Amino acid sequence: MADGAVLYFHGSSSERDTGPSTDIDLAGINLIRHVRPGYDNSPPRPQANLQDVAAAAIEEATPVAKIVLMGWSGGGPYALAGGSLGHPAVRGVALLGSWAPMDPPHRGLPVGVQLFIRLARLAPRPVLRSSLAAVGLRNPGHVDDIQRVAKPWGFTVEDVGARVPVAAWHSEQDPEVPIGPWEHTTGIDLHHRPGADHNPTGDTWQAALSWARALIQ
Repeated sequence: MADGAVLYFHGSSSERDTGPSTDIDLAGINLIRHVRPGYDNSPPRPQANLQDVAAAAIEEATPVAKIVLMGWSGGGPYALAGGSLGHPAVRGVALLGSWAPMDPPHRGLPVGVQLFIRLARLAPRPVLRSSLAAVGLRNPGHVDDIQRVAKPWGFTVEDVGARVPVAAWHSEQDPEVPIGPWEHTTGIDLHHRPGADHNPTGDTWQAALSWARALIQ
C-alpha cells in the first residue's frame, strides 16, 4: 500500500486544468490528478452530487494510506465533499482560490456567474446547458459543476473542519472567486495571498503542497 498522495480536483472550465505545472517542485509527492465526469471525454454523471463524485475519486485513488484532497476553484467543493465523508485515508483538505458555499451568490462574483448560479437553482439541466453554450461553454462537466455548486451541498465547511484540517490559500483581490465568504467561515485556516490572481502562483502551489506533505509523510 502506498504511504501517501495528494488527490487533486481540477477547476471548472470548458477544459480541465492540469494543476501544478511541471516546474513546481513536488519533492516526492505522489500527485493524483483526478478527471471529473464530463471532462476529457469521460461520461458525465448529471445525477451525481458533490459527495458522489468525491467518493468515486477517493475510491480510484486507494489503496493509499494517507490522502490530502486538494482543489482549485471549482474543484474546491469536491475536495471539501471528500473531506466530509469520513474516509479513514483522508488526512486534510487544501483549497486554492476555491468556491465557498454561497446562498445567495456573493456580490463579488462576476455578474454572469451570479446569473448562471441562480439559473442552475431554478432551471432544468438542458436549459442551463443551452445558456452556457450560448456564451461558448459547452463542456458537460462544467454544466454539472455549476449545478452541484449552486444547490445545497449536503454538508458544511465546519463539518469538514471538525473531521480533518482544512486550509485555504486565496488571493485578496481574486476577480473570479471572491475571498469574502471564506473570511466569515469557521473551521478553516485561511491564508491571505496578496494580489489579484485567480490562478495560483508558484509560491501558492508550493505553500499548499508543503502543507499537504506534512500530513501524509
